[in-house]
Amino acid sequence: MRFLWIPIVATNAYAGCGVLADTTLGGLTASTLSGTYSIRKGILAMAKPDGVTAIAGNVIVGGGADQAILQWDANHQVADTASVTLIGPYPARLRMNGHSETLGPLVLSGDGDLSLGNDSAVVRFASSTTQSWTSGKRFLILDWNGASTGGGAEGLFFGSSATGLTPTQLAQVQFIDPAGFDPGTYSAALLATGEVVPTAGSAFDSWVGTGNGGKGLSGTDAALDADPDHDGIPNGIEFVIGGDPNPAHPGSHNDRLPTATDDGDHFVFTFTRMHEAAYLNPVVEFNTSLSGVWITAADPDNATLAIESGSLSDVVTVSIPKGNRASLFVRLKVSTQ
Repeated sequence: MRFLWIPIVATNAYAGCGVLADTTLGGLTASTLSGTYSIRKGILAMAKPDGVTAIAGNVIVGGGADQAILQWDANHQVADTASVTLIGPYPARLRMNGHSETLGPLVLSGDGDLSLGNDSAVVRFASSTTQSWTSGKRFLILDWNGASTGGGAEGLFFGSSATGLTPTQLAQVQFIDPAGFDPGTYSAALLATGEVVPTAGSAFDSWVGTGNGGKGLSGTDAALDADPDHDGIPNGIEFVIGGDPNPAHPGSHNDRLPTATDDGDHFVFTFTRMHEAAYLNPVVEFNTSLSGVWITAADPDNATLAIESGSLSDVVTVSIPKGNRASLFVRLKVSTQ
């Protein structure tokens, strides 16, 4: 049996508080504990009355053996000057549930996300330009229902001017399925008021382009189906697997190419799927020849899918039964349609 994979693109402790399990900070009086609060695992929910401080010190979210969540069940629960640090290796999450908050600066040491709630949450971080944001880490904004020109009912701010984030930090902020946009992942823009809003350009556009953190390509070389480094892997596939299509870096990410193995009964196809590229819905297709109708591998209909999740990417393994096929061709496909 012959196998071939083909890439294709179509157009409260007194010194602080440590949390390792689900906990709620309630009551009617403000907390005066000034140490650092560390939510390493589970959910820390803040449910004091609006404007009554539940956390008076700085906050660290993440660093445990599973995801960590800081959750707002009322408005303004954290001291206005408290810094917030998000660390890995598991997702560090801020869940607003439609509530508003004013905070100190944000430190991004691991992947994190902010879920606003598709309501009227307004979250204001202090200017964070002097804070450390680890290269390659992402701050994802979920359930955003603001105005792309700013000033909507729901909003996210860094400082009060267009200098609240550095260009590199801004490139690490992405909006997932923002209201008023087609479903997808969008880059962020920083307005003169300090408000951060999604931009019309997609995550792919930011990744492939000449802006901060981009691959430095423009014009036809930056198209989804272009192959400017002539390695046979279109830009769209490079984006999905975490490759580098810039001709100035030939072969720099060959270790990211999909692999194909035969376990006796199945053809096993494994590829990396970067989180920022998941909105392109990459699929594996197979056929017994290079012509005719290609079949999408779907679990449980005709294949078995296994996904190993990571902080920045997933490893997707697709096992296709060989049956009595004499040959099998497999391709990875992404599309904007």
